[in-house]
Amino acid sequence: MDAFDGRGTHIKELFLDVDESISWRVNSDGTKPLKVTIAWSDPAGDPPDVVIVDDPTPMLVNNLNLTIQNEAQTQTWMPWILNPDLTNKTEAARSAAATTGYDDRNNVEQVYIAEPAEGYYLITVAHAGGHGGGPSPTGQWVSVISSG
Repeated sequence: MDAFDGRGTHIKELFLDVDESISWRVNSDGTKPLKVTIAWSDPAGDPPDVVIVDDPTPMLVNNLNLTIQNEAQTQTWMPWILNPDLTNKTEAARSAAATTGYDDRNNVEQVYIAEPAEGYYLITVAHAGGHGGGPSPTGQWVSVISSG
């Protein structure tokens, strides 16, 4: 029940079927940052027949997504992502600061709200399926760590 009502421990283990999502509310007193991280052991994908350095093809078998919304659901925070610049491979783009957005490349995602307003927030972890051409996505265990 902890995963559904947000009580108790700040470490959760959740199981998500393909296209399933789980959400729960947390309360922030507004005095410290709110940080939520998810991580999962993704099954091995199908490697390409020809090795390509910095292959831009996403290869997650189970693509999970993390978002946080304010209670009114008028603002959504997305996980940190790096610009992989897999097309131009420029040093300037690879040295750029991380941004936030949809991440379909990594099996670890983190949402960080530096100065949350006091109130309730909705944390959602969703199983978005996989990428075409690879192994079929399956149900996936995911670990969730939250603080703040």
